[in-house]
Amino acid sequence: MLASNGDTLNVVSIINGGTRTNGIATGGITNFAGSVAATQTLAFSDAPGTLILPQPTAFALAITGFTHGDTINLSGVTANGTTWSNGQLTVSNHGTMAMTLALSGDYLHDAFHVSGITGGSALTTIATCYASGTRI
Repeated sequence: MLASNGDTLNVVSIINGGTRTNGIATGGITNFAGSVAATQTLAFSDAPGTLILPQPTAFALAITGFTHGDTINLSGVTANGTTWSNGQLTVSNHGTMAMTLALSGDYLHDAFHVSGITGGSALTTIATCYASGTRI
């Protein structure tokens, strides 16, 4: 399944078996209303793309390709911080873990921006400095 070019893909069924790569490409929006098994993958490509998770704690699949311009909306999750380590993005609220997402890739030097949205929080990446110790 692929959402792109302003299309919205609404997945209302629970996905609990098999293996599949689902995609979000330029301008696509994907909304997973039910739980999704860890055997699934969601691949962002050609930002911007938006992933909407009405039940984010029921979302177990691995996310790949998340980059500057992409957004993940987490309904019902109040958050103000994140940390990434070894493929796991921990979303927290005042230092208390709210949830985790499997986020494949190397985000060690990237920063995530958390903003409040109606009924939850939104995550985006922030462009990082190209040369440590400089402003470029």
